[in-house]
Amino acid sequence: MQDASELGEQKDMCLSISEVSELTGITPSNLRFFEEEGILDIPRNGAGCRVFHRKEMEELLGLVCLKHSGLELKEIKRFFHLVRQGNSTLRERYRMLQEGHQAMKTRIRELKKCLKYSKIKMEYIGQYCEAYDKGEPLPQVNPEWMDSFLKQKI
Repeated sequence: MQDASELGEQKDMCLSISEVSELTGITPSNLRFFEEEGILDIPRNGAGCRVFHRKEMEELLGLVCLKHSGLELKEIKRFFHLVRQGNSTLRERYRMLQEGHQAMKTRIRELKKCLKYSKIKMEYIGQYCEAYDKGEPLPQVNPEWMDSFLKQKI
């Protein structure tokens, strides 16, 4: 597998579908699906095999980021359709990216709160496990922990 830092140094990148899959973790069938759906336009070599150059890798990176931002497949297709229409669609693409960016920031805040919650629960359950294994009485939970947790701004 090629290291992603090596790719940044290559001027004329040319990767097969299996190399792209190994590098990105996206299965070849998903890469083919993105092409079949008209999201990616992957050129073929003389033998008819898909080849990914820098342009296709940049598009794939964009696709992955749009997907992680929470956009539905239909919206991702729309975004790539707008890209192919050229500069007259810049404002709409910018708006879509802004919305995705905000959605990701919100999701990150929510995930941070979930991480904090799971850490608190693991600490309590860990204490319970210790006490249980030793045959000791289970510790009492502070009933106000949830109130203080909910008041915290993350």
